[in-house]
Parts: sequence; C-alpha cells; structure tokens
Amino acid sequence: MWLLDKLTKKNISFSSNVDKAKQENSCQQQEDEHKVAMDKLSQRETELGYGYENNLHRVYEYVISADPEIADRAAGIISVYMQSRKPFQIIRLSDTFRQYTSLEWGIEWKEIDPADLKKTIKKKEDYLWVMRLGTFHPNGFFREKCIRELKDDPDSIAYLILRYNDWSDVVRKEAVQAAGLLFGWITENVYEVLPYIEKIRRSYRRNEEDLKFLEDVYSKKLYSFYQASGWNGLSIYDAYTRRVAYRLLTERDLLHKDEIKEIVQKEKSGQCLRLIVHSFVQKSDVDIDDLDELMKSKSAYVQRKAMEKKYELLLDYWEGLEEMLLSPSKSIRGTVAFILRNKTKIDIRSYYYEHLNQRGEAQKAICILGIGENGTESDADELTGYLENGNAGIVKSALHAIGCLHAGKYSEVFWKYLQDDRISVMIHAYHEILAHDITFGAERVYQLFCATESIELKKRLAKILSKESYWDRLPYLLMLYDHENAEIRRSIFAGLQVKNMYNTISKEKAEWILGIMNDEKYAIPEWLKKKLAFDLKCATNG
Repeated sequence: MWLLDKLTKKNISFSSNVDKAKQENSCQQQEDEHKVAMDKLSQRETELGYGYENNLHRVYEYVISADPEIADRAAGIISVYMQSRKPFQIIRLSDTFRQYTSLEWGIEWKEIDPADLKKTIKKKEDYLWVMRLGTFHPNGFFREKCIRELKDDPDSIAYLILRYNDWSDVVRKEAVQAAGLLFGWITENVYEVLPYIEKIRRSYRRNEEDLKFLEDVYSKKLYSFYQASGWNGLSIYDAYTRRVAYRLLTERDLLHKDEIKEIVQKEKSGQCLRLIVHSFVQKSDVDIDDLDELMKSKSAYVQRKAMEKKYELLLDYWEGLEEMLLSPSKSIRGTVAFILRNKTKIDIRSYYYEHLNQRGEAQKAICILGIGENGTESDADELTGYLENGNAGIVKSALHAIGCLHAGKYSEVFWKYLQDDRISVMIHAYHEILAHDITFGAERVYQLFCATESIELKKRLAKILSKESYWDRLPYLLMLYDHENAEIRRSIFAGLQVKNMYNTISKEKAEWILGIMNDEKYAIPEWLKKKLAFDLKCATNG
C-alpha cells in the first residue's frame, strides 16, 4: 500500500511536470509566432511605403488574427496607408485590390463577423479604414457586411458610391441604400466625393436610375456648398475635381449667369473653361454685353466661343471685328475670316499686307501667318524676303506661311533652314517638312546626318530618313543601327518596321545591303539579319 501511494504521488508529480513543460512550450511558440508576425507586418509596412501596393492584401489578412495585438497593428498600418492615398489612387485600388489579392485562399471570409474585428481594433478610425478597404474585398458577402458597417459614417460615402458599380447585384443595392442614408449628412467632404461620382458615371454595371438620383441629389448639395464658399472654396481642388463639379452644376442649370462669369474670369484650366463657357453661351439670358466682356478674356477659346455666339445672335458683321484678324490664335483668325467673307467685302489678304509693315515684330509675324492662311501660291514669293529677318519668330512664321501656300516649290528652303543654328527655327523647318511629306533622298539625309555635329539635328534627320521609301532608306538605317543615342536608335528601329514589300530592287543593291548587314562594325543582330535576308530574297524575285 505504501509503495502504491508512493508510485501514485510520483506519477502525479511527473504528469504535472509534463503539463508544465507543454504549457511553457506553447507559450514560447506563441511568442515566436507573435514576433514573426510583427516582423512581417513591419516589412509589409516598409514595402507599402516604397509603393508596393500589391502587398496590401497581405496586411489585410492579419486583421482577423486571433492575436489582438497583431490584428490591431495590421489595422493601424491599413489606416495610415489608406489616409495617404489620393482619390485617383483609391479609385485605382478599388479596381485592382481584388485582382492581386489572395484573401479568398484558406480563409472563410463569408463567416468573418466585423463585430469581432471591432472588439479587437482599438481605434474607431482604424476600424473604419479596415471596413472601407473591405468594400474592395473579393468576397461579396464580406463586402456587403463592410458596407453595412459604414452606413452611419458620412466620411465613408465615397466608398459606398464606388460600389454602385459592384459586380454583385446584392452588394450594389446595399451600397445604394447605405449611400442614400448619408446624403443629408455630407458637409465638408462635398468636393472630395466628385471624382468617385465621375468614376461611376463612366462605369458599366451601375444602374442608370440610381446614378441619376445620385447626381440629382448631390448636385443640389454641391450647389448649396458652392453658394456658401464661392469659387475660392472650389479653387483649392485639382482641375479634374473642378471639371466634375462644373459638369454636375451646368447639366442641371444650377449656376446663375453671374456665377459662371466669375468662374470664367478666374478659372485657368483649359478643359474646365471649355465646359463652363459652353454652358454659358447656351443660357437664354446671355446678351451682347456679356459676350463683349467674354471677348476680353485671355483665353483664345473663350474669345472664340463668345465671338461665335455673338455672330449667332446678330447674324451680321459688327464694327471693329476685323481687328481680331491680328489675334495670335489661328482659330480666332479663322472665325473672323469666315464672318468677314460672308458678311462684308473686306479683302482679308489685303488687310494683312496693309498692316504687315505697320506693326511691331509680334504683329508682323501674325500678318505673315494671315497671308499664308488667306493668300495664293504667288504670295509665297513675296514672303521669302522675311526668311532673312533676324527675328526667329518672323522666320518661323514665314516658313509656315510658305509651307501653307506652296510647300513643294520651296523644299530647298526648308532644307536650308533645317540646318539653321537657331534650334527653334530648325525644329520649325523640321515640322514643316513632315507636315508636307517633303523628301530629299535617303543618301542626302544620311550624308547630312554624318556631317553635322548637332545631336538635335541628328535626332530630326533620323526621323526624316525613316520617312524615305523603304528600300532607299534601309541601307542607311542599318549603318546607323547601333548609334549611341537612344532616341535616334528608336527612330531607326521604327523606320525598319514600316516596309513596302511590293517594290523590287536590283541584285546589286541587295548585295550592298547584305554587305552592310554582315559587316560586324554595324552590330546588326542575328534575328534582324534573318528577317531582312528573307525580305531581300522576295524583293529580288528569289
């Protein structure tokens, strides 16, 4: 009996030691796993900071960790990252997050209850960001749960609007309902939401009635906010956001004439001006005085639209219109010329000659352009004298006018000024050559390429060479194939791609090209040699 008691006590002691050892091992394992997880999260945080957004889903997986500290840490990383994103980055993330995520692998997200996450994540703001990102989740059941968690948070309205285009009809309806409950609570983030509305308008899965209701309600809210803050309140946002605001407000005719005039005076973005001015000139209460005021704008587009509307109202010439022929804008000069030809007997060509030598250098350049736009081929001879002018602007205008009037006759003029020491003149001559499809022969272009020391001229000559006929340019392109300048190499390569296989060449020329191909100093790659050898065989009829 004594021995049995002793053995029993010994067994109990041994069992207790084993349990204690197991417990210690379990605790150590948990500590090790905790450290590994924290290290991984730190690494993911660093990677996100360097722009590796495709690692975001790896952080998101940790928010459901049974370790509260790990889950809370992951939520904090997500919160900081999401707050650093701009609207266009959030919109892009809404499209890409589900594409590179592995969140569906090994985790039953359908069974995840956000209420459990809410208990684990300490800060409410961090929890909301986890839910907002959750609206991009690939699992529709989880997206739906996240949307429900955000239905009382006005700051989450943008994320709900993005789900108007959700591929799940159930999620889409849930988002529409949740967003509708928040419209009345929108205050300071009115403008921030605009890019998201535009994203949905350009999407395909959204319901037309839902979108119309969203835009109708939001436009009224937007206009109320605009009245309170004025243009200055909107001006701090980027041009894209402003353009969406103008679209919503003008499509519903919410802006008054004076409000639009203020925007026209202060707006700098060309695209925004186009939208707002188009709306303004369509208003029924626009009068001639309004249009005259617009024609004083610095924007050529605003001037032209006002001029076109004034002509639409008057259907006639008005005094002083011909002075706009001296506008720096080609579109304005063209509009004025149209009206004058239809409603007056003013000789536009003579008008430009009359003012050609009566104005300063800038006006003289415009008069030369005007002659090019309204003259005849014979006027080209008259303008050649201005090519010797010391003012580069006048020389460029003369080159352009001559090109418009009789480019083919003056190809040598363009060749001469292609070699001008003034880079702006050289570039202008280059553009005229391309615009009028002028060619000089591949050998001549190549010789100038080799002779000039100007890398800027070489870049243009490489492109001009690539416009010559294929079999003529081919040998010269091959001799330039390994040029050290990357831009020139791109032009050479482009010239090798566009070919005409219907033309044939002599065997002598084919042998010359083959010789260049096989000359090691030109460094022609083997794949190109094989391709060209086949083309040459076809071009010489085998």
